[in-house]
Amino acid sequence: MVIDEPALWAGLHSASAERLRLIEAKEAAVIKALKILKAIHDKFRAASFEPIDMDLPAWRLRLSEVDKKQKGFQHRVGVLGDTGVGKSNLLNALVSEKADIAPSSQNGACTAAICCFEYFDPPDSSKKYRAKIDYKSKSEVDKELNQFFAELKDFESQETSESHYDAVAKAERNRFTDNLNIISNWSGLPTEKLRTLGLGGQSRKITLDCVDGKRFFDYEHPDKSKTETFCSPTPRAFLQSIKPFAGSGGNKSKDKTIWFVVKLVHVYVQADVLKNGVVLIDLPGLMDALDSRSQIARDFYNKLHSRIILTPGDRAADNRTAMSMLQQDQILDLDTDGKMNQDSLCIATSKVDLLDWQEFVESEISPDEVSPRFQLLYQEYEQKKQRLQEVNDKIQDLKEEGGDSTPITFEAKSYDSQKRASSTTSSALLGSTDESRILHSLFNERKELELQTVKLKGMCHYECIQARNRHNKEALQEQFDKVRNSSREDGAPQVHTELTVFPVSSKAHRLLARGEPDPAFPDAYATGVQVLKDWIIRGSLQAREKNADHLFSIAQVLLDEVEGWIMDGCQIVVKLAAAELPKIKAFIQELLNTLEKRLKATHAKLHSELKNLPPNQLKHHNKFDIEIAKGFVKHVNNYQISTTTGKKIYWASYLAVIRRRGGQFLSQGRNGKETHDFRSRLYIYFWGPRVAMWTTAFQNTLPQLGTVAEAENEESIKAHVLGIQQSPNLHQVFKEAVGERSSRLDNLLAEYRTGLDDLLTKYEASVAEIKKSANDLLDKAMIPVYDAASDQTGSGATMRQYAVMEEGAQRIQSKIFPHVSKGLSRKLESVRRKLEKDHETMLLSLVDKIKGMLTSLASMVCLSEDHEADGPMSPEQILEFRSSLTTSFQVWKREMSISKSLFTAQAKEGPHPERNIKTEAGASDQGLIPDVATMSNSHQSATSPVFSMPAKSDASREGHDEFPSISTSSEEQATKMRFFEEKFPVHLLGRAQTEHGESALPMADLPLFQRESLGL
Repeated sequence: MVIDEPALWAGLHSASAERLRLIEAKEAAVIKALKILKAIHDKFRAASFEPIDMDLPAWRLRLSEVDKKQKGFQHRVGVLGDTGVGKSNLLNALVSEKADIAPSSQNGACTAAICCFEYFDPPDSSKKYRAKIDYKSKSEVDKELNQFFAELKDFESQETSESHYDAVAKAERNRFTDNLNIISNWSGLPTEKLRTLGLGGQSRKITLDCVDGKRFFDYEHPDKSKTETFCSPTPRAFLQSIKPFAGSGGNKSKDKTIWFVVKLVHVYVQADVLKNGVVLIDLPGLMDALDSRSQIARDFYNKLHSRIILTPGDRAADNRTAMSMLQQDQILDLDTDGKMNQDSLCIATSKVDLLDWQEFVESEISPDEVSPRFQLLYQEYEQKKQRLQEVNDKIQDLKEEGGDSTPITFEAKSYDSQKRASSTTSSALLGSTDESRILHSLFNERKELELQTVKLKGMCHYECIQARNRHNKEALQEQFDKVRNSSREDGAPQVHTELTVFPVSSKAHRLLARGEPDPAFPDAYATGVQVLKDWIIRGSLQAREKNADHLFSIAQVLLDEVEGWIMDGCQIVVKLAAAELPKIKAFIQELLNTLEKRLKATHAKLHSELKNLPPNQLKHHNKFDIEIAKGFVKHVNNYQISTTTGKKIYWASYLAVIRRRGGQFLSQGRNGKETHDFRSRLYIYFWGPRVAMWTTAFQNTLPQLGTVAEAENEESIKAHVLGIQQSPNLHQVFKEAVGERSSRLDNLLAEYRTGLDDLLTKYEASVAEIKKSANDLLDKAMIPVYDAASDQTGSGATMRQYAVMEEGAQRIQSKIFPHVSKGLSRKLESVRRKLEKDHETMLLSLVDKIKGMLTSLASMVCLSEDHEADGPMSPEQILEFRSSLTTSFQVWKREMSISKSLFTAQAKEGPHPERNIKTEAGASDQGLIPDVATMSNSHQSATSPVFSMPAKSDASREGHDEFPSISTSSEEQATKMRFFEEKFPVHLLGRAQTEHGESALPMADLPLFQRESLGL
């Protein structure tokens, strides 16, 4: 068998390269557009001039907003993993090829601060690595300390002498001890003093007496947070500097650890995967020893766009690892928020290089179950290994015959070491005899066999890794679907989304970066790290493209506004009498009134349908409330039972959750770690029946309604333009002027289209926030119940806690869910009204912009050249300023037109081509990346604008003598021609084009308005 190594690795991983190149080109076009607009802004500012017929302050404000949005775009990807799964190693492999910069956040008993990795262009080598620390405010830390010592006091008051010998109680006691040591570490106060202050109700004094208090806290403004920034030239120095802020050394660590008072750590590094707004977020865990810190992580979790769950490869299918990192209520959130797809969630199995593939084949799987390729590789590996042993035996025999009895052994660790070992041994033993020639041949054969054996062994290893990954994926998929569908309403269709599971070896990737590849991982795709990078980038493409489309459409409109002032007055040579202006304006207004009426009709229809969506109607919620109220008491009583084991929850764990008012708690007992979360269980109980209704409305119907509204409004604007084109009441001069500027109407429509899409996206985000606020209402309703149960102390407290919880549930049974549903409906109606108002404002703004463009053009057509005489400049100065901008503007316009081709071709495919509209509620089996293999070809062809109107020749003006024009003598015409030749020399346009890499267009091929503006 011939080893076809390229074929082995090829085709395993593919990225949407074509679409990525397109989006990167769009983003570059946005940056270029902003550069052009800033250059225009600087020219106006340098001239200290503001046109009276252009709202320059508003223009500047919009430019500033676009620039801010372009720089502030983020796609947040969370990395979640339990202790010891290799999360820090994976983050280092993703953002730093050869050196560690990601601090280990879970080495000890407690979690550490949230860490965000963001892109950074260092100004110089001394600041290659940068970090910014956001501290918590004094008030926040005081609140956490109060909660900690209250929990400690409750625990010690209920702990009996017998519980000292209980494994679960011991684990809880150790947890409190660990946290007390950590507080002592950052505060500099001994534990005995901490106990005295904390248990004595004086925990606020801890932050006052803290050794480095002035560094952490603003004592004059206790509600305000402080920040700290530092840079390092090397990764080693940076890692040492950042460890205290983000790393958790555990209760025995002597190093300073101050992450307890840190809210967020920003790590800035120059990494390709972080370009274009991607932010990797190390979430240390949602089950902290303190509920307040757990809530910080949970709130940040809700802001993620994508999630990577890391679990060890040998335990990936264990329900206590991967699945425990994604709680049932979080799965439900992903479902209702439309994020249950292959680009929003993946599981990475770590440390796959540790697989002993030979033992795996012998004990867990048969060779024919691995893969057909493996059977061939394994067969050849055994053959080569056997032949290698035979060759070594022959060499040994020849050595012994020659008087050398030293055994020949060989253990290769790399290709290079094999070569060196074989070469050295060969040189030492070769001579001039026949035996030496035989030895020489055997050494060469052995050398080749050793290389082939190691390669084959690596390939077998890789095939076994893939086989185990398939097994892991099947097991994870089964668990995931079971958890996901368990919360759905009875009778609701079962949903399934194929999980994305990647085997990853951070260690092999680091060896590859150092030039010492593991034979099983010959490239970055084989290590899995590059595959994960591709997945991260692919998941960001939809948001990046939408952002680029929206920003470029606004930039086009901003450029059109400037063009209207700079160019129009100079381009229109044939003008109408001033008396025609009121007539044109009146007819424009008549057409605009009709347009506005049609747009408002579409607007009313859209928002009526949005109002009638089932989640926006209280009656649909009431139906669910009646049913779930019947089983609410039983639901609360079931809090005594573990959802994982089906057994009674240990008294200390039950108490811990009660103290947290139902919040998450991670117990550590005889059966290992277990998560308890009564809030989550209540959320699932409330939302489970509503998932299908919610998802269908906001992830399927909503985008369809938006698409229909966009199409109807586009038709209305087309009808408006057609009214101008076909009107017998408008002079052909004005029609041609509008036709030559029809691209501006295209740009206005593109701005509206992307603007509406942006509004709907914000509406979806608001709906998701409202869903979370409904959870807050559920929590608030349960607070009195939890507090009453928490007050039960002493002997027999657990049984009394059970009884108080049941009584509390009975008391609020009939009220809790209708109250929450009413609050939910009020907030949904509020954000719907805001959407309706914002959409109406956008439509009226669109009409105003169309009106402004047409009336300004009418003024240019009808008015004389001195219509700006009341400005700060004289007419001559204004013309001079215009002429100074004209050449530059021609180049800018040409560059923007080239960039626009990236956006125009795709826009013609229809509104929202990127929207992932589901065909089944809650299900989306496909990724968000369409097949765009042929997209680049479509961009090469010219696409006509939506509102193009055929320009007519000068001869077409004949027959319109009834429209009087300004009479000019031949001498006046000659004067005007000389003026344009002086102000707009023909050679300037050609020179500008050739300076920017473009050949000058023949003057005959120039558009009519350009030839007129140049006096041709």
